[in-house]
Amino acid sequence: MISNAATKKRTIGAPRQPEPDLRPDLPGCPMSHANPQLTSAQDLVAPERVAEVSRIDPVGVVSARSGFHLGAFTAPGRLLTVHPDPLHPAIAAYDPTSLQLLWTSPRSDLPADRTGRRRLAAPLLFRSATDDDPTSRFGVITGNPTDLIAYDNRGRELWRRPNVLPGPTAGPNGRPSFGGRSRSAGGPICLNQTDSGHLVTVTDDGWLITIAPATGRRLMTCPLRDPTSPGRPGAVRLGTGKSVAVVGQVLYALVSPPGPRVPVFLARCEIAHDGRRLVGEPELIMVGRDRAGGSPCVLAGNHGTNLIITNAEIGRPSVPIMMVIEDVPGRGLRTRWWSVIPGRPGDLLHTSPAIEPGTNRLLVTTRDQLVIFPPVDQLEGRVIAPAPVRADELLPGELRGVPVGSLGLGSPLTLARGRSTATVVITNLRLQSRAGTFGYLVAAALPDLLRGGRRPGLRPLWAVPLSDPPTPGPGTFGQAAVFSDSAGRSGVLVTTARNGAFCIKGPDRR
Repeated sequence: MISNAATKKRTIGAPRQPEPDLRPDLPGCPMSHANPQLTSAQDLVAPERVAEVSRIDPVGVVSARSGFHLGAFTAPGRLLTVHPDPLHPAIAAYDPTSLQLLWTSPRSDLPADRTGRRRLAAPLLFRSATDDDPTSRFGVITGNPTDLIAYDNRGRELWRRPNVLPGPTAGPNGRPSFGGRSRSAGGPICLNQTDSGHLVTVTDDGWLITIAPATGRRLMTCPLRDPTSPGRPGAVRLGTGKSVAVVGQVLYALVSPPGPRVPVFLARCEIAHDGRRLVGEPELIMVGRDRAGGSPCVLAGNHGTNLIITNAEIGRPSVPIMMVIEDVPGRGLRTRWWSVIPGRPGDLLHTSPAIEPGTNRLLVTTRDQLVIFPPVDQLEGRVIAPAPVRADELLPGELRGVPVGSLGLGSPLTLARGRSTATVVITNLRLQSRAGTFGYLVAAALPDLLRGGRRPGLRPLWAVPLSDPPTPGPGTFGQAAVFSDSAGRSGVLVTTARNGAFCIKGPDRR
């Protein structure tokens, strides 16, 4: 399996490298939006009070280039921060108890593109064991338009594969070549996993790719084509800038052709168990036009019926629309219900919607409001959006008197369990004033649905400024990751756009 230069030759009789186990049962946030269905729900307890805030960063100041594909990821014994700024290592790993830096990836790995940004895929943490250390159980796989790379629990490279399209001839270093040049398959947005244990992704250039996780070997490279393209149906590929959701062997992606004012489709692709082909043709259903603000998420139902929560824009001036698509085995895709989200013209969903475990309530954020829908599986037809929760309702009492020009919400939208409440909502709140924009990570308790279906009020828990000392900065654009350290303390890890990474811990529970 291991393909780096130091270990290319394997001694006869040496122990065989085990296949990574990609079962989505890692507690924490092992991948984009926490689980393969992208529900943004993490099955861990989040702190309801803040006892300690630490800024952690492998280098120091993070430049504005980091405001792209930010996120934090956690697994037992590991905290992982991701840095798209090419001046920094792409990945840094920390101990959750001591917050000691354990390792960073080489800065030369996953290089920047022509714009100077490192287009990094949201990584996937897997469980495995290396040959020489069976207790080293976790690793990370990520990629960009240039390479796909896997590291073990200590940051050692397990394998590296060029992210190129298959070609008829071999180019330099054995890379496939088209006329002497290797062609990138595009940038993967996130890595997900099928039940058969294969990695799967869709790139921004419209290629669906499956990969064997133990070796990085490419199993399938399949174009997603637009059958509605005028004049030349199927000639245009449908790319994505969003994370892809997976249920079993079925992948769901929000895809669009290149250009402005383009249609947004939900694509359904069923992947064979060997990972080498699709079962049938991809199925498409139109959601809206222009932009899909947040990634799709899926409520997996009984008997194979899934509800896919999608979003796009409609009208001029455009407004965001929620479209819930039902996937029924043998019947294909159909619209179950839809709702126009009220707000400012030109607004959109700034993060993937979240589904509350147990109740199936749907949480959606726009630029300055949070909308809480009733259980997503109990709605049909046109749905009037409930009265929204305003951004200022998420402010704790000590901040409500602070004069600000305006308040805004943004990515992330994270759900976790609480010790005294069923669900804790974590999101990014931006306070805009004459002095600049200041980002806060805020948490609020989501109570049970009130009688008569009335909108539940949120109880603010805490707000942490994402700067040290307080300096202007938009906060975070990526997901927050919940974790628990060896002392039993719950915590939240978040990476910001300009001020490094922050670790927020609750009181000691011992």
